[in-house]
Amino acid sequence: MTLYSVLYITLFLSCFWNLVLRGYKHVLEYLESFFRILVPLRSMVPESSLPQARQVL
Repeated sequence: MTLYSVLYITLFLSCFWNLVLRGYKHVLEYLESFFRILVPLRSMVPESSLPQARQVL
């Protein structure tokens, strides 16, 4: 491994960890808002079509 590859790997890992640590709350908020949208939609969908939706997921 050359010096440049080591530098690139450390740069990538530091960016990745910053994204994970800072983006953790954002990901949770996104999932929470996603489920807030999903639950009313699911209550509007008839029960007969739910197994088909589960197969798609």
